[in-house]
Amino acid sequence: MVRALKSLLPAFALLLGSPFVGSGLHAAVESPETGIELTSEAPIEYDDRTGQMVARQNARLSYDGWLLVADEIRYSQTGGRAEASGHVVIMKENYRLLADKVEYWPKEKRAELTRFRLGQPPGYVAGDRAGGTVDDLTTENPVIFYGEPATLAPRATADALHYFGDRRIKADRLVVRLGNVPVFFAPGVSGDIDFGEPYLEGYAGYSSYLGAFAGFGMTVGLGSGLDVGGFLGYFSERGILWGPILRYRPGNDGNGAAGVFRFNTIHDTGERGTDVLGDPIDTDRYFLAWEHYQDVNDRLSLTALVNAWSDSEVTRDFRPSLFDQSQQPDTYVEAAYRGSNYQVSLFGRYQANEFFAMTERLPEVRFDLMPTAIGHGFVHELQLSAARLEYTDVSDQTRLQSDRFDAYYGLSRAMRLQPWMTFTPLVGGRATHYEKTVDGSDSYTRWLGEIGFDASIKSFADFDFKEPIWEINGLRHLINTTLQYRYIPDAEKGRSIIPVIDRNVFSTALPPLSLSEIRPTLDDLSDTNTLRIGFDNTIQTRSRDYGSRDLFRLYLAGDIRFNDDPAVDDPSSIYTLFDFTPAPWLRARFYTRINPDTWELDELNTELALIDQEYWQLSVGTDFLKGEFQQYTMDGRFRVNETFAINARLHYDAKTSILNEASIRIAQNIHNLWEIEYGITFYDGPRRETGNRLEFGIRFLGF
Repeated sequence: MVRALKSLLPAFALLLGSPFVGSGLHAAVESPETGIELTSEAPIEYDDRTGQMVARQNARLSYDGWLLVADEIRYSQTGGRAEASGHVVIMKENYRLLADKVEYWPKEKRAELTRFRLGQPPGYVAGDRAGGTVDDLTTENPVIFYGEPATLAPRATADALHYFGDRRIKADRLVVRLGNVPVFFAPGVSGDIDFGEPYLEGYAGYSSYLGAFAGFGMTVGLGSGLDVGGFLGYFSERGILWGPILRYRPGNDGNGAAGVFRFNTIHDTGERGTDVLGDPIDTDRYFLAWEHYQDVNDRLSLTALVNAWSDSEVTRDFRPSLFDQSQQPDTYVEAAYRGSNYQVSLFGRYQANEFFAMTERLPEVRFDLMPTAIGHGFVHELQLSAARLEYTDVSDQTRLQSDRFDAYYGLSRAMRLQPWMTFTPLVGGRATHYEKTVDGSDSYTRWLGEIGFDASIKSFADFDFKEPIWEINGLRHLINTTLQYRYIPDAEKGRSIIPVIDRNVFSTALPPLSLSEIRPTLDDLSDTNTLRIGFDNTIQTRSRDYGSRDLFRLYLAGDIRFNDDPAVDDPSSIYTLFDFTPAPWLRARFYTRINPDTWELDELNTELALIDQEYWQLSVGTDFLKGEFQQYTMDGRFRVNETFAINARLHYDAKTSILNEASIRIAQNIHNLWEIEYGITFYDGPRRETGNRLEFGIRFLGF
């Protein structure tokens, strides 16, 4: 709503700017001194009685990109007063102000508007009168809408609203309404004009797991970039969930910090069950979340994320939307300084939740020199870090500690052997010092080196092929073959005495290959003598609008290992990524991982989607991991009209033969201001939410 008031001010800037002058009986009068032009479809008259110039019949006044249109515009040089009346319109770019009458005193730089209306997204303002200067503006009986003045649009009314040049406002008898229903009254309000963008949401429903429930959350602006509010929820089988919300953002100059803090707590009297470790969940439950982002200047930034939960299931039980965003909470703070080709950072990570395993960095200092040319085609890079690491096994609470110093230096030179082939040999070295070892010896330093190369072979072919049904206008086939070789001998040395904290974890993706990329597994390395081969095939056609679009992409990759260790398979899995979009209404994606020894399928993820860009979308997918899970999903969306849309989802687990989730939701959009959702979900299987959930929710889209 305050945005709507702010959008009124530039219109006043036109009226309170330089004066316009003119003389003579002409259809156009221009003042070179001010750059103002007065025109009309009829000759401009001079009124001897009043001493005014008078422009009628589509009278127009233009100045600095602004345009004022009225049935009649009068200007008195002697009285220093201008007047526009009859269907007055003031326009510039997105600004449009309507009024019955405008009066202007150029010497005083003061203006008055009678029965004005102003609209600029996202606001709309109407009032009986507005007058004053840009430093002291008063509106009488204003009505301020957020969005179009629709039936359910939020609005505010006041007897008078005052704006001051130092960006303060003062409102007399302010009433905030939702539609015609008053929700807030204040006899007087004053403060900074920047009231921010508070949020408003509410929901209600029933769950066989939680009972009947309802929740409401909102924040309101206090000025100076600060919003405060809270959340209140009731669960008939559990109790009351409540807590504050604090949001802050940069000032008008764009400098400062932005972030949000929320804390919710509940005295849970229901069946709480156990956490991820199998331990009973306490009665008093809570979660705290804080996000902070700050650009101190053009080069220095500060980021912080804090999550403290009473147990692993608290957001999953009571705030599933927050749980979907973060299922394993993290807590860290980082300060980063970005140079022209380097970055210095201070990073700290803390294990605030003992039920989740996490590598703590208390802290880690890093210097990273990005790949930089040093002449004669050579490129070098440098990584330096010092860290105190701690890791606690959540199952038995055993703890590892390590003070580690690490440095990497790499040198490479790209050579273009042919227009279609590049070859880049490289060498690198990494030294890692551990101040303490697990066997109690003093310290240990591991020295590693690597040699290798990257090669790329590119080719293409064009085909004059057209197919109107599939919107194909010519074909281009792009092939990029990549070869990467790395030799890192004796990488396992020292493993028996190194505190293994940064370790290998299960992943179905290709592992890092280069010595410069192994930071996530720095304490858990293996000898490397590997050739990685990749084939990237892309088929494109001309886009109907501009450029090209991909019809088909097939990417194949795998490793050939030359290790002496018989426990390491010589060929790795064969990774395949397939993306097929022959038409804008059809998309197919496949990701597979195949064991080359047995040619068995170890992993398969798929998606097939039929898309109507305007009305509907239907997609089916699979997630298969050998020996772990085999699941099928179906998602559908149907847009009934501009107001209603239907969403449905099915999730089936073939390994347990259980339909884990079936849901249908109806979304209703009201004037692009409110989104209302009605939904019912059926859960089954070994999960906390087993049962049914019926829910109604409303959210204000403008905030």
